[in-house]
Amino acid sequence: MVLELVFSEADSGLRAVDALRRHYNFSNRRIKQIKFHGYFKLNQQTELLTVTVRAGDVAEIVDDISELKPLTLKEGAAQYVIFQNRWFVACNKPAGMLTHPNFHQPENSLSKKISDSEVHLINRLDKDSSGLVLLASNAYAHALFAALPEEKYYLTCVYGRVEAVNAGAEFLPKDAILQVEEILASGLLPELEGAARTAYIAYPICRREGSIIERRISNEKGKNCLTFYRVLGYNPEINVSLLLCRIVTGRTHQIRLHCLSIGHPLLGETLYDLRALAEMAKLPLAERHVSFKKEIGAEEQLKLDELRFSDNPLSTCAYRRLLSNLLELPPADLNSAAILTAPLYRQYCELNRLCQRQFLHSWCLKFANPLPQAKKSASAAPAAASYCLFAPPAEDMQNFLNCNFPQQAAALNTFQKTHFQIAPADETTNLQTVTAAESLRQKAQDLALNGRPLPDLKRYYEKYKS
Repeated sequence: MVLELVFSEADSGLRAVDALRRHYNFSNRRIKQIKFHGYFKLNQQTELLTVTVRAGDVAEIVDDISELKPLTLKEGAAQYVIFQNRWFVACNKPAGMLTHPNFHQPENSLSKKISDSEVHLINRLDKDSSGLVLLASNAYAHALFAALPEEKYYLTCVYGRVEAVNAGAEFLPKDAILQVEEILASGLLPELEGAARTAYIAYPICRREGSIIERRISNEKGKNCLTFYRVLGYNPEINVSLLLCRIVTGRTHQIRLHCLSIGHPLLGETLYDLRALAEMAKLPLAERHVSFKKEIGAEEQLKLDELRFSDNPLSTCAYRRLLSNLLELPPADLNSAAILTAPLYRQYCELNRLCQRQFLHSWCLKFANPLPQAKKSASAAPAAASYCLFAPPAEDMQNFLNCNFPQQAAALNTFQKTHFQIAPADETTNLQTVTAAESLRQKAQDLALNGRPLPDLKRYYEKYKS
C-alpha cells in the first residue's frame, strides 16, 4: 500500500506515529509493518515515525514494499468489474460462483477470477446469490471499509402476496428505534417510482445446532437482525411478489430466513423453503415431506425433529397460519394429500423447476469514502466523498423481471442509470453522474486523492444521507 496524505492543524506538534494512530485509524500492527517492512517519508525525506509533524507536511507511507505493485486484473475480469480505483474494486458476482475459494472449489471464485494478487473481501454473498461485491486492494483500505456504515439494497422475488407489516418489534434494540422510525417515514429509496409502504423484520438469528450452514430464528441465542423491505410489485398470475430489501445487519442468510419468517420463501429457495415452513409448523412427520426441489427421505425426516426449537418467537400456530395463507388452504387441511394436490403448490414446484438458483440479487450499495485524502495534483481528478454503485441483475433474473414485472423492471433500470453516482469530495452537492457503461470504460482510471485528512465518518455519512 502506498498512501500520500497532508497533515492538518490537528496533527501539528504531534509525533507522526501519534497522528497516524489518532486521526488516520492506523493500528499498532500497521505501524509495525511500516517500521519493519516499509518506509515513512516526510516532505520527500525518509524519517523515523517519531518525527514531529507540522500542518501542511506531506507524508508518503508504505507499509509493505512487496505490495508496491498496483492491483492488476486478470484477463476476462472486466466482465465482472463495475468500478475500480486504487483502493477497491466493485464487482457484479454471478450466481453459482463462490465469493472466495474453498477446499472443494479453489478456482471457481470471484476473487480468483478478478486478480492473482491478494485482494481483501469487504462483503460476501452466498454462492447462489448474485450482485455487488467489494474487494479492497490492500489491508488498510479493507479495515476502513469494513467499519464503514453502508446502505445495502437487494432485489428478490418471493412466493405469495406480501403485505408490508412490521414483524419482531419486540426485538428492536432501543438505540435503533430512532433510525427505524426515520427509515419507515422516508421509505426505501423514495426516489424510486411507486408509493408502497416500507416495513421491517427484526427477528434475531443464530446458527442452527448441528449445522455449519443453516440458521434459525431464536429469541435466546439469536443476534440482532434488521431487514427493511418494500413491495415493488405483485403478479397474480404466478402469485409472486417483487421486493426491495435493505439490511442494516449482515447476518448469514438474513433475507432468506426473514422472508420465510413472514411466510414467503424466496423464488428458487432450497434451504428455507416450503419444507422448512412445514417443519416449523410442526406438521406430523408424514406430512412434512413436501419440498420444492425433492422428496425428503426417512432418514432426513428424522433429522427434521431436531429442528423443533422451544425458543422460537413465533408459535406453531403462527407458522401453520403462514403455511395455510401461502397455499390458500384452511389450517385444518394441512396434510400431505391436500398440500401435494393444491394448485399453488404445483405452481410453485413448476416455478422452482424453472429456476436454477434463488432469486436474490445485491443491487445497490451507498457508502461514504472512509479513506484519508492525499495531496492535490493539478492533473488529478477529484476524489470521491461518497459512492452509489449498482449491479444490474443477472440475465436470468432480468428476463424474469421483464416478463413478469415489466413496469418495475423498466423503473429499476432507469433508476440505476440515473443514480450511479460518485460524489466529488470538493463538491459533495454537485454529483458527478456515471452510467454503468461509462464506469466500465473508466475502470482503469485512478481517482487521485486530494489533500485532506481522514474525514469524520459520522459527519460525512449524515451529510450524504441528507
